[in-house]
Amino acid sequence: ILLLFSVMTWTIFLAKFIQFKFAFSRLKKDSLACERINSIDEVLKLDRNGFAVQLAREIKDEIKRSKTVNASLKNRVKERLELKNVNLIHLAKGYTGILASIGSSAPFIGLFGTVWGIMNSFINIANSNNASLSVVAPGIAEALFATALGLSAAIPAVLIYNYFVRAGLNFNVKIDALSSRIYLIFDRQCDAA
Repeated sequence: ILLLFSVMTWTIFLAKFIQFKFAFSRLKKDSLACERINSIDEVLKLDRNGFAVQLAREIKDEIKRSKTVNASLKNRVKERLELKNVNLIHLAKGYTGILASIGSSAPFIGLFGTVWGIMNSFINIANSNNASLSVVAPGIAEALFATALGLSAAIPAVLIYNYFVRAGLNFNVKIDALSSRIYLIFDRQCDAA
């Protein structure tokens, strides 16, 4: 189980690291592009896989569903952008909970192996009526190995989890800033109309 946990930890690390690297790159590109854009239609011409286009689509869809441009429309657009942000943040943070589970359970699984190894040592002592090192050593070695495996699975999982929690918070701030920037483009466009 601990070997599986270790493989899962490093697999999630690689996948999430690549995902966040691309996400932050797209966010930076979208933010720079939106600094010089004056309409939602211009935002929609950006990279269709970017976050700005996804947010702009929410605005266009709400405009299409509404009859007039008024304060209610602006409130609905804000709500739609917030909902989209929540969805994007949820997708960005996906699978990090597995790391928390591994980090919290692996030491206990290792501890179970430790108890099992020490029990085997006592059984060997009882069966042989001998408490020499040759009788005790295999069980103690097994116990120490189980402890080491538990820690080797748990420590990277906890460190990686903490890293991705910080990355998720950073993503949250940046996607909120991009969303606000796009909302301001929409708001200016409404006032100009």
